[in-house]
Order: sequence, then structure tokens, then C-alpha cells
Amino acid sequence: MDLLPVIINLLEGPETSGSSSESSTDSEVEEYARIVRIEGYIERVVVNYSETTFKLHFRMHKLIVYQLASRLENSGFIPVHEHGKMKISSEKAMLMTLWYLGNTESFRQVSDRFDVSLSSAHRVIERVLNCILSLRTEYIKWPTQEETEVISKAFATKFGSQNVIGAIDGCHVRIRRPKNDQDSYINRKGYFSLLIQGTVNSFRQFIDVYCGEPGSLHDARLLRRSSLYSKAENNVNFFGNKYLLGDSAYPSLSWLVPPFKDNGALSNNQKVFNFKHSSTRIIVEHVFRLLKGRFRRLQHLENLNINICVKIMMACCVLHNICESKHDNTVIEPYDISSDVNSEIPLQSDVKNVTRHRREQIFEEMFS
Repeated sequence: MDLLPVIINLLEGPETSGSSSESSTDSEVEEYARIVRIEGYIERVVVNYSETTFKLHFRMHKLIVYQLASRLENSGFIPVHEHGKMKISSEKAMLMTLWYLGNTESFRQVSDRFDVSLSSAHRVIERVLNCILSLRTEYIKWPTQEETEVISKAFATKFGSQNVIGAIDGCHVRIRRPKNDQDSYINRKGYFSLLIQGTVNSFRQFIDVYCGEPGSLHDARLLRRSSLYSKAENNVNFFGNKYLLGDSAYPSLSWLVPPFKDNGALSNNQKVFNFKHSSTRIIVEHVFRLLKGRFRRLQHLENLNINICVKIMMACCVLHNICESKHDNTVIEPYDISSDVNSEIPLQSDVKNVTRHRREQIFEEMFS
């Protein structure tokens, strides 16, 4: 059936009136709307994907995806309808969400691809995000004492100190102009963003994530607002004798060691220290590059709801850890985050208890 005359009539207005003609036009338009959707994408197309093609499209190993779909099925986040329309399966819900996170298509394009309404796409993706977030404490967790020893030994091969258990940094996620308090979301690069503070171990996994603060915050102030800071400052045994590495934007604390500030008068040993520090700490930047390379939605969030944006950011961090813990070998082209990280400009810090004692002690141990 040629629908072009129908569309033209809709734009110009019906030539005749009457319930029968209006009913006919409505049904023809509905049929046109169905045509533009991809019917049976999962049942006819995805089912025939090779493992390589599947990973190319969904950014994750097929086995991991279907394990997640199984957990979604048993989680209760996707309701079971005893009457009415057939429910969207957990398989479709998970694949649709991963497609949305792994690509930069709009909600409308995603709904067309998976043959669901626009409202259903919004609803289902948020439910899947909530399910993924329920796994956060399982996959993003502070290491045990035994795990810290394994982590610190892996870091020691690069840095030369046995007590490093992580590297910390902040990363911007671009967003659309928010409705409220717009100025606070403009970062130093001049665009609107939300922040992720990530602490990464030697195995490219997040051991702590704090996200959702507006982009105008400096890394040092972002740190102070995080639960990691309050835990470290209020519990002397939280880090023990271990510590994190951070860039020069961070204060020097008993549990956080930045490099020496390069004022042009560094000794050779201090330059070596900074080089080892940088080559070890760069793992957190590498993880952010992989995160945005795998989940390309994080390159620019179009959703105007800040709460949904934060859910997307945290869910991607959880999924990253799931992939790393299961040794997902999907080839990911790292994303260039040079414009998405804060420049290493030290702040006249408002963080209390600033001390250089720990850094000096480590320096002396390395070069004594």
C-alpha cells in the first residue's frame, strides 16, 4: 500500500469528514508507524549473530549478557503480567539496555530497533538500570585485608612501594544543559557535566565510585564530599598502612599521596618518584578510557533527568567491574578522555589534616 497519499492528506487536512474516513486514516497511520520498527530483531537477527558480531554490537561477551538476563528474570524488576499484553522478556530488556548504553542512539531509535513503544523503552531501561545497581555492593567493594596484599604487590612492580592499593581520579561526563542551577554544572572546559570519582585497583576494577556531583567541582572538593573521605578520616584503621595515589590536584594526606609539585627545582630522585607515581597512577585514566569506550553513552548523556544520568553512570561502572571480574575479552577501542579529566591544577585545599609526612616517608624508603 502506498502511504505517501495518506501522509500528504494528513499534512493538508482531510478532504471529507466522517467517522469512517477518520477511522481508516488512523489505522493506516498506525500501520505506517509499525512499518518503521524492526520486527523480530532479537528473534531473527540477534539469534544468528556470531560471538564476534554480538560483542561488536552489545559491547560485552554473550555469556555474561545472558547471565545478567537470567538474574534480571529472577529479580522482580521486570513485572510479570497475568493478563493483558505480553510482557517484554528479560532477554529483550537486557539487550535493549546494553544497546542503549553501548551506543549513542536516541530513545526513539532504540525503541524502533527493539519494536517497543517509546514509553516502554524508557520504563524498561530504567528498571534494568535499577537491577544492575542492585548488584553494586557485590561488584564494587572495598578490598579485604587479603585482597589488599595481592593488589599492593601488583602495584609494587611499577611504583616500588608495597602499600599502594589504588589510584584515584575524577572524570567528567557531558550532559545537556540542565533545567536548574545551570552554572554549577559548567566545568573548567566550558561544557555541562557530571563527575565520576573513581578509585581503581591494580586489576582495572573500581573499588570505590562516587558520582553525580556537578562539573564545576574541583577534584579535591569532590573527594571531600565523598563517603571515601569520611570513612578514611573517621576510621584510622580503614586504610591501615595502605594508601592511594592521586594527581597533583589532590591534597597530601596520610592515606593519599600526590606527586611532588614541579616548581622547576625538583631533585633527580623527586623526578624519578614523580615518573613512577605517574606511570602507576595512569591505570585509573586507562579505566575511564575503557569505560567510555565500552559504554559510549557516557560520552554524552542526552537525558535531562539528572537522577537517571547518575543511574546510568553508576550502572556502567558496575557493568565494567562485572566484565573485568569475568575476564571479558571484548575488544574495546579506548575513548580519548583528555577533555574529560580535570587538569592537574592544585587547589588551595579546604581538606583538613593536610600533611606531607606520608609522601616524604615513602620517598625516603624508595631512595634510602
